[in-house]
Amino acid sequence: MQQPESIVESPQSLKQREKEILILMLKGASDREIAEQLLISIHTVKEYGKSIRRKYQVKSRLQLISALLGRKQVSAAAEPSRR
Repeated sequence: MQQPESIVESPQSLKQREKEILILMLKGASDREIAEQLLISIHTVKEYGKSIRRKYQVKSRLQLISALLGRKQVSAAAEPSRR
C-alpha cells in the first residue's frame, strides 16, 4: 500500500496545513483525532476538510480518499515494471 505522504503529492496547490490534515485523513484519523493531534479546533479541521474536498472537486471524505487511491493505482499501473 502506498504511504499517505506520497499520495498527497498533487498539483492541487494544497496549503501545508491541508496536506497535514489530508495525510491524517488517509491514515484513518477522525476529525476529533486530527484536531487533538494538531492542537486545533474540530471546527477548523472541518473547514480545512471542506477546502480540500473543494480543491479535489469531491463531496465527501470517502470520495476524496477513493479518488486519491484510485489515481495512485492508475499511475502505478501505467509505469513499466522493473524486472
